[in-house]
Amino acid sequence: MIIKPIPYQTALLTLCLLFFVFATCKKSTSVGQRQPAPFRPNEVVLVYPSGLSQDKRESIRKSLLLRYQIRNVETCICDPSIERITAENVHQAITTDTSSRPASTSTRLGVQGVEMVLSKNVLFQQPIGQRNRGPVPFDFGKKRGNLRIAVIDTGIDTTDNQHFSSASFSHFLLPSTAANYNAVGITDPNRINRSRYFGWNFFTNNQNIKDDHAQQHGTVVTGLILSQVTETAPSIIYLKAFDASGSSDLFTIRCALKFAEKAGAKIINASWGYDDIEENDALRDAISSLEKNNILLVAAAGNNGHNTNTIPHWPGSFSNTTNRGFNNVITVATATTGGICLPNSNYSENRVDVAIAGRGDNCSFVDVFDATGQLRETGTSYAAAIMTGVIANQFASDPMPPPLKTTVLNRVLNGQPDIPSLSGKVRTKKRIVQ
Repeated sequence: MIIKPIPYQTALLTLCLLFFVFATCKKSTSVGQRQPAPFRPNEVVLVYPSGLSQDKRESIRKSLLLRYQIRNVETCICDPSIERITAENVHQAITTDTSSRPASTSTRLGVQGVEMVLSKNVLFQQPIGQRNRGPVPFDFGKKRGNLRIAVIDTGIDTTDNQHFSSASFSHFLLPSTAANYNAVGITDPNRINRSRYFGWNFFTNNQNIKDDHAQQHGTVVTGLILSQVTETAPSIIYLKAFDASGSSDLFTIRCALKFAEKAGAKIINASWGYDDIEENDALRDAISSLEKNNILLVAAAGNNGHNTNTIPHWPGSFSNTTNRGFNNVITVATATTGGICLPNSNYSENRVDVAIAGRGDNCSFVDVFDATGQLRETGTSYAAAIMTGVIANQFASDPMPPPLKTTVLNRVLNGQPDIPSLSGKVRTKKRIVQ
């Protein structure tokens, strides 16, 4: 038999077919599947019970230091019961020792007779959409009232006057006073700069709340909140818990939520989150504490275009009405009369409460820093901010009695028609236009 050489075109085609078969047979790991949340493998978050004595915490910490060769322990600036522990593969080591599931996001474990929450230091991302730059100063001149809103984000532009005029800040940012900082447990006078505003940077542990994010995410979020104010402005507590890349972690978020709670915030804007197949006990306990103190959390639904019944987006998915949900979480999608703005908004008939449409029933929102009104922004980050502003405008002078979700939605959605296309996508079937 004479074996003839295969023409190179045929060989090339054969290789391509083999590659195609191999590639299509591999298990897909694309975004949108039920993948666990990313985390830092050499860090864990440890939350002690509230009220545990300092001596007991130190005793537990010492036992952990000896057992797991811990390199560093960082304590939350406003709550010593929250710690970040750094050691080589520390999460796997502790969960193996305690027979917990290493794949689990968080677990409750007992050390020296004390039950604590141990969690992976899960990474958070802001569901950032698209923003077209073109800022002009927004001269915000409304009188500041007593309703306090904590904005947990990338910071706010308070120095270059490209977004807000210099005269605007005193109309919505709280002054830096010893009383404000003492309330959250920061009592060292050397840490308080009276020339700055009340807030905190959780990366540098000081009052530098300048927005260093390329798209000025936190500044835009603040502008959208204030754009809904018609009379009395809220008093904004600014908490920089996201870095220049738009990233954060569970330890930082947990600490920022506690700061907001102690600082007297009644609303917290959460234009951020992360996807995970299971909830996190450390985050759950934080939301539970907010609920007990009658504090509302307004959360973004997320921008991945999926159903959060299948792939939850936290903390927004704590709005769940059917399974272990909270009545102080309102989760916001983006939608028009035509339906959810896919692929830029998540949805759920159980875990998303309301939708926001841009001006003109649009999937994008008018940039408040653009004098022409033509520049647009997309993303549920901005939808959540608008919802926070709508709520703040309605409750500027009135209390928000529990159950918070019911009280707030009944008022702000009063008179809004049902949108048939939101059936099965948004719990209330309603949307508000910017």
